Amino acid sequence: MNCNSLLFIFSFEQKVGKLTRENSVMEKVCPRCNKSFVCRNDQILECWCLNEPIDAELRKFLADNFPGCLCAECITVLRKCFINYQQQIIFENENY
Repeated sequence: MNCNSLLFIFSFEQKVGKLTRENSVMEKVCPRCNKSFVCRNDQILECWCLNEPIDAELRKFLADNFPGCLCAECITVLRKCFINYQQQIIFENENY
């Protein structure tokens, strides 16, 4: 393996996460809170993130503001904040 290959693997692991050999489950670090969490990239239909209710606007916000997947706790917190923000905008628009 040459230096370029090692640099690619290192940068890939830094950006995406580390693939464990036992079961192809990816361990990632949340870019918001720096906690480790598991990604089921090997069985994406079984990954916890598919059960998270994330609408298109929140998905765009997350993609625009974070460099990768977030942990379940951070997604829950941000979803609640985002819903409160949307409700505030609706309330303000109704009172004009």
